[in-house]
Amino acid sequence: VDLAKKRGIDINQLIEKEDWHSLPFLSREEASYNNSRLIASDYMGLYAMDKLIHAHTSGSSGEQLEVYWREKDYYMSLLPLWIRRWKAAKIHPRDKVCFLNSCLPDGEDYRVEKNVMFLSKSKLDYDKMFHIGKLIQEFQPRWILLHPSAANLLCEVVENENIDLGFLIYVELTGEMYFQQLTKRIERLFSCTVKGHYGSMEMSSIGYELEHNQYEIFETSVYVEVLNKNGQPASLGEI
Repeated sequence: VDLAKKRGIDINQLIEKEDWHSLPFLSREEASYNNSRLIASDYMGLYAMDKLIHAHTSGSSGEQLEVYWREKDYYMSLLPLWIRRWKAAKIHPRDKVCFLNSCLPDGEDYRVEKNVMFLSKSKLDYDKMFHIGKLIQEFQPRWILLHPSAANLLCEVVENENIDLGFLIYVELTGEMYFQQLTKRIERLFSCTVKGHYGSMEMSSIGYELEHNQYEIFETSVYVEVLNKNGQPASLGEI
């Protein structure tokens, strides 16, 4: 509302006409400085009782944001992703999984919560990955989610050491770009399905790989625009 007033936009007329394209952009910097104001008034009671899921962005853009989700909304946002996982490899939310994309509190190497093993990527090197590989082998998940660079190191360890991860039926890569050679390497080593997933802490799931370098956008949870240098929607093929 404040941004609209500054730019002479009548917010009531905008709502009445449903002219959402006239909404002023909220930059990451503005969102960061007004973080607490982004919590919807309907959720303030849950926020006060500490009943919202709380996370934060990595700060890789230079601006870190605190992110809050109502539990029901968070799981609903993941529904399109779970449908895609099921279609790709018959992966179900109750299946055992290892997440190698987080640092754990108190310097823990790993933590198991129900059907999930969280593995710390802190100080990740060959020896640490060998230890992680042994933990995965012992836990025997149906699938794992990790960064491509970590997946490449895991492949190296599996090739060189006596580690059998042949029980994996699905590997999901996220957080970094990667080349098709890595996909083929994982498929060859584990005889499993490999897919890419793109998301953010603010929006949850954004896109899922249909084939290499082609992603489906989850339009139920995010609206994506590619803008040119003038801030207008770019035409197809324009950078």
